Amino acid sequence: MRRLLVTLLGIIVLTMTFAVGPHTISADDHEPGVTLIAVDLGSTSVGEKDAAVAETALRILVDSVGDGTVALLPYSDEAGTVVGHPASGSDIDNAVSTLVQRIASRAESGGSDQFAALASAFGYLSGVSAPAGSEIVLITGRMQDGSQANRDRIIGFADLFIAEGWKINAVMLPSTTNEARGFLSSIVERASGRWDDTGTLLGLDMFVQNVLELDGELVLDITLQSGNTAVQAIEVAPESTSLSVAMVRNSANASLDLFDPHGVQLGSTSNAATFITTPNLVVATITSPEPGTWSLRASGDGRPVLASVDLRSPLALRLVEQFPLQAGLQAVLMAEATVDGVARWLPGSIVTASITSPEGTSAVYRLYDNGEGGDALFGDGIFSVVFEASGDQGFNEVVLELGWDDYGASVEAFDSFQTEIFPTIQVEPSAGGSVEAGLEIVVGTIQVTVGEYPHPVLPSAITAIVTGPTGESVTGSLRLIDALKDGTGWRFEVIATPSESGPQTVTAELNGEYVGRNFSTSGPTAQTSVTVNYPVIVVLPIELDESSLLLPIIGGVLIGLLVISGVALFVISRRQVMPYGYIYDDRQELVLDLSSVRRGGLKGMISRGVISGADAPDMPVPGATLVFKKTGLELHYDNSDGATMRVDGRPAARVVELRDGSRIGYAGRLFEYTTTRRKPRPIEPPESVEVEPEKSASPEPAAG
Repeated sequence: MRRLLVTLLGIIVLTMTFAVGPHTISADDHEPGVTLIAVDLGSTSVGEKDAAVAETALRILVDSVGDGTVALLPYSDEAGTVVGHPASGSDIDNAVSTLVQRIASRAESGGSDQFAALASAFGYLSGVSAPAGSEIVLITGRMQDGSQANRDRIIGFADLFIAEGWKINAVMLPSTTNEARGFLSSIVERASGRWDDTGTLLGLDMFVQNVLELDGELVLDITLQSGNTAVQAIEVAPESTSLSVAMVRNSANASLDLFDPHGVQLGSTSNAATFITTPNLVVATITSPEPGTWSLRASGDGRPVLASVDLRSPLALRLVEQFPLQAGLQAVLMAEATVDGVARWLPGSIVTASITSPEGTSAVYRLYDNGEGGDALFGDGIFSVVFEASGDQGFNEVVLELGWDDYGASVEAFDSFQTEIFPTIQVEPSAGGSVEAGLEIVVGTIQVTVGEYPHPVLPSAITAIVTGPTGESVTGSLRLIDALKDGTGWRFEVIATPSESGPQTVTAELNGEYVGRNFSTSGPTAQTSVTVNYPVIVVLPIELDESSLLLPIIGGVLIGLLVISGVALFVISRRQVMPYGYIYDDRQELVLDLSSVRRGGLKGMISRGVISGADAPDMPVPGATLVFKKTGLELHYDNSDGATMRVDGRPAARVVELRDGSRIGYAGRLFEYTTTRRKPRPIEPPESVEVEPEKSASPEPAAG
């Protein structure tokens, strides 16, 4: 309670001391903050190195503020006067120069009253209504009063800064005491700020990189004797927007020189570069640097120096996002070169990809933007190559590198793509055997797997072609083995109606989508031997009366005619296609088994491949005639009764071809023609994920 009362009294007095400044909003509706830099002149007077680091910190802190107000507060035994200035202009430049002279003089020895500095800063920020996000930076290294009471008062002010949304930061000078470092760092962390320890060159370099928002790569970490130099090449790529070179040194006796690709040295007065120079630091920044090889030359003073390079470019390289690739097959790898996120043609550029597969093997490929070899379009900024994807499933790591014919610079990017094992299809022969002409028989089995595991698919995803011994091909129908509830399965029987005896060759193709990518695959062929049984025509002998002289002649003529007629009928019947297939109604009940329609006499011999309404009273369309041909089934309809007929949702012509699954609409009813007989049977769901292979079911003959 005592700490809170003291703190509140201090706030009231300090707030009344400062006049309320104008409250402004920038053009982009961003409310500029206030950056208050408090320099502990008592700590800067401890040594020459402390003074040099304090000047460096002050200058780069001021340079880093883009808008708003910069307020300066010198303090030692007591707080000085806080004076605010616009973030840029001669006003702040003059104020910094004046304060730098006081730092360099090292004449203001004394204590370091951190409470007084925080109290004065809080009063100023409150008086100007500083918005949230404003901050104070303490450049210090000591504590005047380390008592617990003073610590409590400082903690109280820190909590008030937190309540206002203001940050407390600290720059610890090289001679910072352990007491000050431990306590002040805890206060900074309490107020969500940042503290930097500048006691080493590396610590000073980290502070510079953070304040100036650099992301430099360390290129020199060396101790050079006086008069000795070190040269470092800097490769600048096309499209680069800025080049910053920072040298952190122990004294101004170490120097940094920068040369462009033509060997011309950039001086502090060069229009092409801006410089920040302090006793501990030299920073040179070039906007839109010329591509090529630049040079950095460092001269030593007998002590260590650090140099880093920050090269900025909107140029980026990345893989074009795509779905997983099929393992073990040829694929196209595509990389995109962009400038500010837009694909850009880069003349004279070279793009390579080093791919490490899931099993650890590596290969390097060159990608092209020439419209050839897998590249879709010339000069569109998309570089492509056709390559053999790894046969293993997993992630493939890719290192992309963009270079140029005329420059030594390169741009690297790290990415990855995925390879997957896709479904495959296997075709096996069946038992085969004998079958009556016009009836169905199982001529093969199909299995679909991914690796060693079953992969259920819909029957519509598979196309099976059955080719007879004469080369005539038909599309086989599929029957699921152990179907799942969703109508899918991974094992199928291939059913066909062979017209010739001999080997029936089955080929199959699977088309579908897997892991977001469309694919097509076919399996090996399989042959099943089938014997087709045709009916035999028997010619009976005619007994003649031996007493008649004319009977032998007449009998011989009749026998000859019968033989000729029989041969003709046999030839005609062999050229006819026997009826096959089934017609179901919209309740999936069998209306007509076409293979069971039997007609005797001459009509049955000459036109056994033709079924009319007279032959089949259950024909769903009166007046229609079905004509079975080797090329398929035709429906002839004369519309004599005035009723309309539709096939597969369209008005039917006088002659229309029916296919497996064709739907026939007539007189308000719907019928379906199919080559596969439907036999309902209960389907039990699988009890486990693994499916044990079963023996192929015996062929199921059609009714008739």
